Amino acid sequence: MDKPVFCLIHLPEVVKGAVFSRYSRSAKSLRRTLLDDFIKDKQMGFNEIVGSPAAGSGGLEGAVQKAEAFYDRVLVGYGDDSVAELAGAHMGIEGVSNVVTKVIEDARLTSPLEKSTRYVWFDQKESGEYLFYREPVLMRSRFAQDYLRLMNDLFDAYARLKEPITQYIQEKFPLGDFGFKDSETGQEIKARDVSHESKRKQIETAYRSTVKAQACDILRGFLPASTKTNMGLFADGRAFESLLTKLYSSQLAEARSLAASMHEELKKVIPSFVKRAGPSAYISETRQSIKRLADLIPSSQKESEGGKVVLDWYNPDAEVEAISSILYPISQESYKSLRERVKQMPSEERLRVLQAYFGSRATCRTLAGTSRDALWRTFITVLMFWPITASTVIFKGIGC
Repeated sequence: MDKPVFCLIHLPEVVKGAVFSRYSRSAKSLRRTLLDDFIKDKQMGFNEIVGSPAAGSGGLEGAVQKAEAFYDRVLVGYGDDSVAELAGAHMGIEGVSNVVTKVIEDARLTSPLEKSTRYVWFDQKESGEYLFYREPVLMRSRFAQDYLRLMNDLFDAYARLKEPITQYIQEKFPLGDFGFKDSETGQEIKARDVSHESKRKQIETAYRSTVKAQACDILRGFLPASTKTNMGLFADGRAFESLLTKLYSSQLAEARSLAASMHEELKKVIPSFVKRAGPSAYISETRQSIKRLADLIPSSQKESEGGKVVLDWYNPDAEVEAISSILYPISQESYKSLRERVKQMPSEERLRVLQAYFGSRATCRTLAGTSRDALWRTFITVLMFWPITASTVIFKGIGC
């Protein structure tokens, strides 16, 4: 109550957002806005939120509806869609295929957390059947039995190899050689050198988890894209509206069905933010237009026989762009002149820039120095994002 930085607690998300939206158009402090415009305003039903609901008042649901009505007035009166970013929802999504999880995860304004194929076994069955998606159109087609046979073969192989792979890993990396950092001394020691019983049990638990993770990592290559999984998802109202529109407009029946289920549940907690979500004619028409144009393009000649991996194209300036982007924020030069200078750098000097930029970067699981492989993996990541350079140039010009 006496600090300038604080969190709002014990309030529905929609009410927190309503307070923020009123606050953004008020000269009052947030606490004063909450007191004057919500606690003292009987129409807001604040007592129904923090106290015992009066008979016939509608309780928490009634309070949320009143806050939603306030949101509607803000959206209609100001057209301020950003208000929908001030409240969000946590959602559980279960039994969805990996294909659709990737559609969801591609909406990067959301915060998804998926059940990991690296740490969890995926050989479970429900009602005697493996957990993979049975697409309705496919299951009505002449390919249904072929599909089912292939999926079951993959899961059978996964389940059959679970124990042999686990045993192989244990033999190749025995418990005695398992290294860990002693929390008391900070030194790296081997499990064979530990005699303390409680610490030994902790090591054995960590070892079993590590072996399982290694086995899962090897075997997950058997898991098809139709594998069903679970995921948790957090997003604000605006991101959910965009995601629902994307799912509703998908060509995948599963995505459209999931959109309807998500929409139904979101209407119970943040209804104003998702009321406009629905199929997008723009997305559908654009996809159809591109497809029609693609169908008009003559087929190319049959590709020559070759390897399964072919380098079709690469950007010869990717290294220049990456190094220019590293130097630009701390340089007084224009990006154009800096880029030209980087082009003239010898390879040794470019490497020094990269090494300085990566520094002693380590993974979150070790304090060891960065390996050569880790260095180049990071470099590749930088190259993947070199197109952001153009926006960097624009932002520097306006002081961002």
